[in-house]
Amino acid sequence: MKRTFLLFLIILFYMAKVAYSQEIKPGVVITKDNLKKYLPELKEILPLGPLEHFKDGVKEGQITIPIVKKRIYSPPPGYARATAKNEGGLRVAKDNTLTGHWHGGLPFPRPETGQELAWNVYRRRECMEEFQLKVNYLLFDKNHQLERSFKNYFFKKCYVGRTDILPSPEISGNNGLLNWKEVFLVVEPLDVKGFSMIRIHYEDL
Repeated sequence: MKRTFLLFLIILFYMAKVAYSQEIKPGVVITKDNLKKYLPELKEILPLGPLEHFKDGVKEGQITIPIVKKRIYSPPPGYARATAKNEGGLRVAKDNTLTGHWHGGLPFPRPETGQELAWNVYRRRECMEEFQLKVNYLLFDKNHQLERSFKNYFFKKCYVGRTDILPSPEISGNNGLLNWKEVFLVVEPLDVKGFSMIRIHYEDL
């Protein structure tokens, strides 16, 4: 009898969990009015850091969280081809340097060691090898009141490992010197307009 009752509780718990997990689904928009309802499941699916920021923003009515259907984002075709071409052709030396000819893309399509995984992280592309991005920064005080806002432009150009934008695989004349350059430029408000930050990342670490 006890075993039957325990089995019944397990099944009931499982059914409740399945029903609960279907609360957050495509089409749902989480707002300050329904945050309390969805918060338990958000705690299950979001890391603690982003959760705290998103939760505060929703609670104050500054943002909403629209739930969309899961999508698969494929890498650019040239990047995928270069990654496949690297398989078996690269090694990590004892001093952790990369040996062999890197074609761009991930050096190790199937990493087997921590060093190989680290090189994949280092060589990953967060976006295409040249881009321009417009960014708005909003600064809030401790009472969640908007204090200041900034409009910025972010530019980046990769010099090696170029797979989808010509010239490829490297900017002419670079000769393995630079990995990438980036510029961060503020255009508003007027009192800080023109402030910029330039970063240059060399291949020789």
